[in-house]
Amino acid sequence: MFSSSLTPESLLIVTDIPADYLTARAALLCPMDIVTQTQLIAGMKRGSVHTFVLDPGPDAMKPKRRRELPVLLNGVTAFLPSQEDLRNLFWGQTHDLWAMAEAVSVYGCEYVVVKCGAQGQLLYDTNTKKRWEIPAYPARLADPTGAGSAFSGGFLAGYCKHYDPLEGVLYGNVSASLSVEGSGAFYPLDVLPGLAQARLGVLREMIREV
Repeated sequence: MFSSSLTPESLLIVTDIPADYLTARAALLCPMDIVTQTQLIAGMKRGSVHTFVLDPGPDAMKPKRRRELPVLLNGVTAFLPSQEDLRNLFWGQTHDLWAMAEAVSVYGCEYVVVKCGAQGQLLYDTNTKKRWEIPAYPARLADPTGAGSAFSGGFLAGYCKHYDPLEGVLYGNVSASLSVEGSGAFYPLDVLPGLAQARLGVLREMIREV
């Protein structure tokens, strides 16, 4: 997983990628500037990485950046913008999140997952044009810090089990639900055994294809 809070003068570049990372089969790129994400994806394609999950930074989700998105998203497996990200990107054009997801999908990603906070997620499959709504698991909210990152990490883990995007969304959803019920990055590791699997079972019954 790559993340960055670097200034423009100290951006990550291809040569910053550790050799070990090139042997991974999947990569999650956390929000950072569009140039860095583009360079990192290109660099990791030199190795054995074949699955790329990308959470965009605010820099990429502006109308003036739309012309650069095809370069960024070409070959990306799953694109994980928030609904706020998409509304910023299509400001003044449409209020339909499905229309936004479809428009973004033509830039080269296989799946678009729209993170809608307490409303859950929308999943759009570029190839089949199928759409799913997955509600957020009704967790007890204690600390929302890091919920988005928890979702992204959970999505990658779930997707890589069977290369099923719907499974990825379910895992991400559960991961976020556990994260918000406590504080600290390691809180979800201390939950009751079997709780995550139980929540997966509940969510499977709540998926809606639209």
